[in-house]
Amino acid sequence: MSEGFQLSKSERKVREMQAVAEVSRAAISPLYLDETLRVVAEMGARAVNAQHCSVLLLDETMRAFMPRAIYDRKTNVPPEPPWPLDDLPLLNIERLSGPVLVNEACDELQPSHAAWAAQAQLNGLLCVPMQVRDRTIGLLNMWTEAAGEFAEAQVELCITLANQIALAIENAHLIGNAAIVKEMNHRVKNNLQNVVMLLQMQLHDASDKLTPKEVLHESINRIMSIAAVHDALAQEGFRLVDVKDVITRVVGLTQANMTRPDLQLAIHVIGDSLRMSSRAATALALCVNELVQNAMEHAFLGRDQGEITISLIDCGGTLEVEVRDNGLGTAAGGTEAPSLGLNIVNMLVREDLRGDFTLERTAHGTTARIKAPFSYTDAAG
Repeated sequence: MSEGFQLSKSERKVREMQAVAEVSRAAISPLYLDETLRVVAEMGARAVNAQHCSVLLLDETMRAFMPRAIYDRKTNVPPEPPWPLDDLPLLNIERLSGPVLVNEACDELQPSHAAWAAQAQLNGLLCVPMQVRDRTIGLLNMWTEAAGEFAEAQVELCITLANQIALAIENAHLIGNAAIVKEMNHRVKNNLQNVVMLLQMQLHDASDKLTPKEVLHESINRIMSIAAVHDALAQEGFRLVDVKDVITRVVGLTQANMTRPDLQLAIHVIGDSLRMSSRAATALALCVNELVQNAMEHAFLGRDQGEITISLIDCGGTLEVEVRDNGLGTAAGGTEAPSLGLNIVNMLVREDLRGDFTLERTAHGTTARIKAPFSYTDAAG
């Protein structure tokens, strides 16, 4: 046996071991699935000396294996078409139960996939199903330029890679589901703590002159503000929240529940659509609810119409929110002790938003202003 052949065989073994090691490492900690699959595609192609490697995952909605990661030694190669479950590209096969070898793509594939293979200048294919508990969740496709069978050792290596990829995907789904449950629990707990805090402040408010019914009404409105944030989180899939959308919802609820029957009130939400963490969005929604509610209760006494404008401004690292009304302003007095609502705003701005709150009354109305560092992520805990 020649020295050159020995060297080539040794190099091939090293590549195979590296490929399996990379995928095994990904299977243990699949935090970034797409990046993992891209590495798998490249390492797998290099290990078996393939020209093109694609990882296709099953999309139940599309009823097809859709390309998720691709590696090709050449550039500008057209993307591999999906593999429909009901019309697999492989001729004379109904289901994938094991590895399939294709020596002549133009003769052994459906016309659409044969045309793609010809365009990509690929002739040989090794298709290996990726299975979890006897269910095929994806395909590992290795393509070569020249026709001809893959060696038995290459087929075995691709089967090993496919199994490791399937394990990585299963682990990623399990970790993802656990993370979602943990995040839901964390946010529900935070929201319940906010509810308890608000009710305790209401309970200990010595200056409160409202009737029990009015107290209950205000408490319900505050809880509904928290619920609006939670609803937005559910729709966003636990990503950052569009705080302008949340405030619009909260204002709509407040206006519907608290406006006097004899008052024609117009409320506008204007400014930038900003995405914030759930904790910051909840605090801001509660603040706006209190400020709007305060204006509705005090700014338009003796009047039959009024206007409130809520402005959101991204000042580059600082968020400014203004709640401005065209009510009584200085004519309302304003020398009395701060109300429970304003105390809640002060506390939330200071403790949750780490910002400043000011209230300015003029002859033309009142402007409440919140300035806080822009928060994109939830605080820990």
